[in-house]
Amino acid sequence: MYPNPATDAVMVNAVFAAGQPVRYQLLDVSGRLVLAGTLAPSRRLLLTNIPAGLYWLVLRDGVDTKRAPLVIQ
Repeated sequence: MYPNPATDAVMVNAVFAAGQPVRYQLLDVSGRLVLAGTLAPSRRLLLTNIPAGLYWLVLRDGVDTKRAPLVIQ
């Protein structure tokens, strides 16, 4: 994912199974859900109105789960 740190959006470049929708969750450091949805085909995730801080981005496609830290400035 890039850029990281991010300000208003990130591009997700993780590889997932073809044809499977990729669901995302953005969790704060306490594990609280901040944002969730299905990743658009552009793989761009908008972060507008998310306060600055450290988060975990969790991506799932029904088969695999990937987790990465994300800093929002």
